[in-house]
Amino acid sequence: MKLGLIGHNRTIGIVLKIMTQSFPYIEITRIPMDTTDITPVVSYIKANEQNFDGLLFTGKVPYDLVNMAIISKKPWVYIQHDTSRLLSGLLEASFLKGFDIRRISIDSYSEEDVYRIYENLKIPAEQLSICIYENINLDNDFLLNIQNFHRENYEKKNVNVCITGISGVYEYLSGLGIPCIVLDPTKQSIEEAIKYYDIKKRSKLQKN
Repeated sequence: MKLGLIGHNRTIGIVLKIMTQSFPYIEITRIPMDTTDITPVVSYIKANEQNFDGLLFTGKVPYDLVNMAIISKKPWVYIQHDTSRLLSGLLEASFLKGFDIRRISIDSYSEEDVYRIYENLKIPAEQLSICIYENINLDNDFLLNIQNFHRENYEKKNVNVCITGISGVYEYLSGLGIPCIVLDPTKQSIEEAIKYYDIKKRSKLQKN
C-alpha cells in the first residue's frame, strides 16, 4: 500500500514515526503543506494522485482545505482528534506541567466534547473558565484568527494555558512564550484513520 501523507511538516514527522513502527507494510511519501498557501500541494496532488493508493491527512484542517480545491480520485482520510487525546492533553497540562486546567483556551473540539471530558473528571461546570474556538472558517485568515484567539485570551488572563490541535498555532504560541499543549496524533487515532481508509477503498472498488 502506498499513501501520500499530507500536513504540517512537524506533524508529518510524528505520524511517520508511529506508522513506521505500527504499519511497516505501508509505503509513505511525505507531502508537507503550508496551510496559508495550499497551491503547491494542490498542484502536486493533481499531477501525482494516480501514483498513490490514497491520501492520508494529518488533521481535518489540511483535509478540508485541499478537499475544497480538488475532487478526489482516490480514497482520502484524515486523522481525527479523539476525546481520549484531549483527556491525556489535559492530564499532561495539569499533572506534568502544573497548570490549572479549569482555565484553558482550546480549538479543534466542540463545546459538547470539552464539557463532557470535564464532567467525567468530576470538575463542576461553575468552576470552569473555558474559551473554545469552534466552527473554524477556512478563509485566508483562519490560522491568524485562531492564533490571535489563544493569544488574546492568555494576555487578558482569561486562561493560563492554551490547548490546540494545530501545529501552526502551537509553534506561534510557543514562540511567544505562551504556555501551550499540542494534541498530536496518537497510535490509536492513526489506526482508526487507516481502518476508515480501508472501508473507503473497498467502497470505491465496489462502485467501480
